[in-house]
Amino acid sequence: MAVVNHRYLFVESLGGGTYGTVWKSWDLQEGKYVAIKSILPPQHESGIYHTTIQEISLLREIDHPNIVSLFDAFLDPFSKTLYLVQESMDLDLFVYLYRIDRSYISSAFIKSATYQCLSALAYLHSNWVIHRDLKPSNILLSNDGQVKLGDFGFARSFQTPIHSLPSDKIIVTPWYCPPEQVVKMDFYSPALDMWSMGCIFVELLIGRPLFRFREEKNQTLIDVMVGVLGDMSKEWPDIRSGREYFKVEESLAKREASQKPRRDTEGRLEREIIDGVKMVRKREITPEELDLCRRMLMIDPEKRITAQEALVHPYFRTRFDTEIREPPKVSLVEPLTSYRKAMKKRTFELGEEEKNFIKIFEDSCFHNEDQGITGEEVEMQDTEED
Repeated sequence: MAVVNHRYLFVESLGGGTYGTVWKSWDLQEGKYVAIKSILPPQHESGIYHTTIQEISLLREIDHPNIVSLFDAFLDPFSKTLYLVQESMDLDLFVYLYRIDRSYISSAFIKSATYQCLSALAYLHSNWVIHRDLKPSNILLSNDGQVKLGDFGFARSFQTPIHSLPSDKIIVTPWYCPPEQVVKMDFYSPALDMWSMGCIFVELLIGRPLFRFREEKNQTLIDVMVGVLGDMSKEWPDIRSGREYFKVEESLAKREASQKPRRDTEGRLEREIIDGVKMVRKREITPEELDLCRRMLMIDPEKRITAQEALVHPYFRTRFDTEIREPPKVSLVEPLTSYRKAMKKRTFELGEEEKNFIKIFEDSCFHNEDQGITGEEVEMQDTEED
């Protein structure tokens, strides 16, 4: 195992992307695990990616319990690889959502995770920072229920009045991209993050991305959004000024001309959420859950709820108290343990790939299980189950 900077021992790779690899590492000086992002130099130019410089400068200024901390940053003078040393978390929300049956994810966990994300966003927005890339894989979890936002490579500072977007590129991952970016409006605001957070909240409730599209089926994000939201200009006339609003009109015309039977898009958003909760969570959606979904997914960004407003939404009011307060954190260990046991009982029914899920969980999610919260403590914390 390699040691970098005479201090950090690489233990295992946690994944990689365009710019480099994230490593689970042991800090020999502090005696604890850290996550190290190794960022390779640009292939066809000298220097460091500007997104990396922005990420370092922002994380050095940010201090919040629901935002991942940057401990150190250093450059290898020989390989020109840049290393970012950050606190280690157990897994991300994407892994948690898509490697466990949705019925094992409690309403209490959804409430706690949503509140912690909103707390981080309220802090960022009050300090004039927009994350711009909220998605499940950038929401990090610890086994004791702590939630933190990570990956600030696309984050930007903003000011009033809101300036125009720096390029025509869609920054936000498409499934979580707001209408103002889809049609390429000439501005952005913190409401961009709130749309993404609304999509994630709905995904937690219904067990799938609300605006998922498949390129192999010739679907586009605009087609899916129009299918769910209908004519967005009815709610927000100014959307017509977007440079690519014509694609919305084309999609609407295509739906009009289609001979395939389809449900009316009027009220389709609410139906998708209501039906999804009923199917996945085996219960009716609460009025508070539905209202928070609606307010985070307002098409007009000026009408969208802010992070600060969302934190005092009635959804976060406890059952036995009229005050709105932070929900208790919910351990991941109990639902993952229960799921693992259920999977072991069913291995004779599963294919090889599904059988491997058990091993994946044991390797990546349970290394701190002996320090986790007991089933009794989880039961006490889960009093908010709707």
